[in-house]
Amino acid sequence: MKTSSYFARLARWGGLGMLAVTLCLPAVTVGAETVTQKGRDTAQCTDEKYIEIGDVPEHYVGVFKCEGVSSTEGGEVGVLEFWGAGDYIAGSGPEQGYYIVTYVDGSTVRGDWQDTVMAAEDGTTSGKGTYNITSGTGRFAGIKGKATYTVTSFKGKSWIDWTQTYKLP
Repeated sequence: MKTSSYFARLARWGGLGMLAVTLCLPAVTVGAETVTQKGRDTAQCTDEKYIEIGDVPEHYVGVFKCEGVSSTEGGEVGVLEFWGAGDYIAGSGPEQGYYIVTYVDGSTVRGDWQDTVMAAEDGTTSGKGTYNITSGTGRFAGIKGKATYTVTSFKGKSWIDWTQTYKLP
């Protein structure tokens, strides 16, 4: 039987979840313009707890906090934090949570995310998800948007590739 640390390792890509799911916005945007951009996040979970349910083999629920870096194709970087919960059978299952990205100037972007992860025999996990951009501060006050992402994880490290569309007032 797999241990809870086995499932923790499989889910560490974040769930966010990993995560995943964050974003990093360009330094300058034009008000009321819809912007589409791509980027990549890297993350590692720093706090997590998984409990075995016992109804079917290898069924766990868990909560986690992950931290990392979010960057756009244009080169802007922010500090990423996300929190989530998942329901896993044999390391695969749905996750959901919340995130924040903080920039050097103190501006922030927040939102929520959801995905489904699939564990592979080789120790990797992969998944697909969506996130919503729900609020921001500083230069991102009033931001709204949405995104899709894919995530790959190996040995506790996650890579999240995303495409997002957002609008500022």
